Amino acid sequence: MKTISKLLLAISFAISVTTSAFAVTAVSWGGAYTESQKLGYGDPTAKKLGIEINWVDYSGGLSEIKAQKEAGAITWDIIDVFAMDTINGCDEGLFVEFDFDKDFPPAPDGTPASKDFFTA
Repeated sequence: MKTISKLLLAISFAISVTTSAFAVTAVSWGGAYTESQKLGYGDPTAKKLGIEINWVDYSGGLSEIKAQKEAGAITWDIIDVFAMDTINGCDEGLFVEFDFDKDFPPAPDGTPASKDFFTA
């Protein structure tokens, strides 16, 4: 799955359970790349749903994610990772696997989530 698809999926999940005072922390690569994410969908999503998205830069890999999990102090909600880190993180139990039709509502046109997201 493309990295951006995973991030969009994670944001969709996080915001589907929000309240007006809800904030999420999104972690990405920094610089122009993160700025494009903010402008492209982060800011519009936050405005539409009345939530706050706090953006944090990181240099990649799984070490910071592992450290948060091992300490029981997970502060990151959405993480933009490379495909190989996604696979390794899933194998190590660091990431949540979604049941698309159970965890996500259908699209406005009724398309089930499992048919609406790029999941290959």
